[in-house]
Amino acid sequence: MKNGKWICLIIIGLILMTAANSFSETNFERLLSESIINFYDLNEYDIEIELRSNHFNTESLDFDSLTIKPMSQSKPRGLLSFKVALFNEGQIIKEGQTRVKVAYFEEVLIAADRIGRHKIINSENCISKRMETTSLTSNPLTSENSLAELWAKRSIKKGQILSSGSVEKIPTILTGQGVSILYKSSILEISAKGKAMESGYVGDKIRIKNDQSKRILTGTIVDGETVKIAGR
Repeated sequence: MKNGKWICLIIIGLILMTAANSFSETNFERLLSESIINFYDLNEYDIEIELRSNHFNTESLDFDSLTIKPMSQSKPRGLLSFKVALFNEGQIIKEGQTRVKVAYFEEVLIAADRIGRHKIINSENCISKRMETTSLTSNPLTSENSLAELWAKRSIKKGQILSSGSVEKIPTILTGQGVSILYKSSILEISAKGKAMESGYVGDKIRIKNDQSKRILTGTIVDGETVKIAGR
C-alpha cells in the first residue's frame, strides 16, 4: 500500500511539473506573439505566429513580461529571428534569441477548378476563401469586382490563389481577329480589311496582314477594331 501511495505521489508530481512547464512555455509564446503584434502594429486576425526555436529554457524561469529586438527592421514575414529579454517585476532575468514564423492570411479568390490558359476569369470559376499568402510574390485578387476583363496568363490549378502574376487583362485585339487597317497621312486616309497576327493593347504596335495585298504591316492599336499605319 505504501509503495502504491508513493507511486501516486510521484505521478501527481510529474503531472504538476509537466503542467507548469507547459504553462510557462505557452505563456512565453503568448507574450512573444503579443510583443511582435504590438511592435509592428499588426492585425491579429491577419497573421499567425509560430515559435520555431528558443535558445534559452523558459520552463525553468519565473518571468512576467518580455521585450523583443528584431534582427531586421523590415515588415515581419516568414522565418525571422528576434532577440528577447525576459523580466520579472521589472528586473531583467534572462536574454536570448528566438526564431519564429510569421504567416499572413487573407480572404482571396482561388480557382474553383482548373482554369486553362487564356480562359476568362469570372465568378463561376473562382471562389473566395481565407488562405495563407505569406510566400506570394504578386498581389492576390480579393474581390469579384476586380475580375472585369481578365483571363489566365497560364494554366491555373484548382485551389490556386488568383494573383496579378497568374492573370492579366484581356488584350484589346487578339491574334487572328479581323481588324480595320487605317492608313492616315496629312493628305490621305485609307482603310482596308486585315487580320491581326499578334495580340495587343491600345497603344501597342502589332503585325497585321492586309487581306487584299497579303502584305504584313506593322501598326498601332487604336481600339478593339482598328490598327493605324503611320503615314509619311
